[in-house]
Amino acid sequence: MAVLQEVPRYDGPVLTSLEQLVDATWQIDRLCDLEGTPHPYPLYNMFGTLASPQGKDQGEHWLAETLAHLLDSVDGKVSELTRHAALLYFRPSSWIEPYTFDYSQPEKERLRQAARGSIMQLVLSEWIRLHTNVTSRALLTERMATLLGGQGTKWKPDLYRPTLKDCIDMLFEDRSVEATEVLAQLAAGALGSARPGTVEEPELRLAVPAIYLRLWDAHRFTYDDFRTAMYSLPGAFHDLSVPIDSASGFFRNLPAGFTLELQSYVHKLTLELAEKLADDDIAAANLLKQVAYLEGATWLLMACAYVEEKALPELPSLETDLPAAAATRLCATQFPVLLHEDEQQTLAFLHQYKPETLRVVLPHTGDYLPLVEQALG
Repeated sequence: MAVLQEVPRYDGPVLTSLEQLVDATWQIDRLCDLEGTPHPYPLYNMFGTLASPQGKDQGEHWLAETLAHLLDSVDGKVSELTRHAALLYFRPSSWIEPYTFDYSQPEKERLRQAARGSIMQLVLSEWIRLHTNVTSRALLTERMATLLGGQGTKWKPDLYRPTLKDCIDMLFEDRSVEATEVLAQLAAGALGSARPGTVEEPELRLAVPAIYLRLWDAHRFTYDDFRTAMYSLPGAFHDLSVPIDSASGFFRNLPAGFTLELQSYVHKLTLELAEKLADDDIAAANLLKQVAYLEGATWLLMACAYVEEKALPELPSLETDLPAAAATRLCATQFPVLLHEDEQQTLAFLHQYKPETLRVVLPHTGDYLPLVEQALG
């Protein structure tokens, strides 16, 4: 993982030129005071209050004009402008503070300053999208590591862009091998972990299917890659372990071959985690607790085996941090939807365990509660 260091203040020619161009071109007062009503986020969507077709055309004209003049400020050197744009966009803390909300100022001046900052970030991101290179990718990677290291989503989030989602979207647009490699690092947790409760965690979870599809298309998606990624982002394991037919929104528009392989990985990892329970592997137990859906007697029988081997007098609540809580999750398995199970065979397996073991698992069983009661006689 990248070592996070304090970002130095930006020192270059592009920021001054950009500030001057935005003031001269973008009609800040009109953007912030449309029909007498201030709009705090004038460019929240591409051109915000310029949402009418005519306004959007005007906004695109302003953008093109601004980019052309910025290029002039670096003597027409495209790669040089990309370097400066990436330094500014991916290191916002090096320059953005004067443009965040200052509540000591009158309301309209606060809005004007925020609008300036928002427009400047828009201009920078559009240039980078058009002229991505090795420097911009390196700084994008650094930005993601900063966000996943907990340094990015702090105060004044209104202008603290790019977000993790912004960065991921840029990588999706960039079809290069290098961009795919960055996505592979992100999926493997090499850039840091998105902790529960942070803004980045749901952003990354929602992007997981598309990230894995990109890696699958590039023949970079093996079971080992998947296992590593799930330990890095346990919440994604929950998302991916729901039945496909009940998660149509999550798996929509994904190729059938990819979806089937993904589900086979989920099943293989679930089995591997369950087999590690007896080793008191805390990381494996915590990940197993995330599984959203289990079906079949196999999981209940594995829980029985664990309880009997450890001679547990009871199973803890699923909410506890104890490894045994993963066995509690295994007990709550459901009857298979498509395949028929032989109940007599399941009963025969249950009879192999001590009555004390069956009494421990009984309060936590789901569909198999009647069979466990029958096995107890």
